[in-house]
Amino acid sequence: MRLHRKQRDLQPWLDYFGMLQSHEQDGFLEMHPEKHEAYVTLPALLVIAGVTLPTDGSAVTPGMLKQVAATVRRLRAYAGWRSCHGGSYLTYPFALHVVGDEEPHDLVSTFLLARCRRWWRLWMPHDSLELITY
Repeated sequence: MRLHRKQRDLQPWLDYFGMLQSHEQDGFLEMHPEKHEAYVTLPALLVIAGVTLPTDGSAVTPGMLKQVAATVRRLRAYAGWRSCHGGSYLTYPFALHVVGDEEPHDLVSTFLLARCRRWWRLWMPHDSLELITY
């Protein structure tokens, strides 16, 4: 009996990585896979995450924060793809530095993404996301 593995469609990831490469070429995203960090301008991060900040002074919603957190995880996956280390790259901490869009690019905040184990599920690693503002 021959078992067939279900093949995943990787085209959405390749399209997404192509979009990130175009942001890199335009200078809105700077990747340093060997250092496990990246730099992105705030407007580019919002565009990549698909988030529009409220202009009426209302608070940022939890849904917006979830989208940004998912984007940070995807940027870590992109850095792993760029580094050619495969799945082992995801076990290391990753820092995404958000900078202003005007020269000089001052740091706005840093997202630190690390793999950790929670006490109630020691066998399953989880991502821990910490936001550092400046």
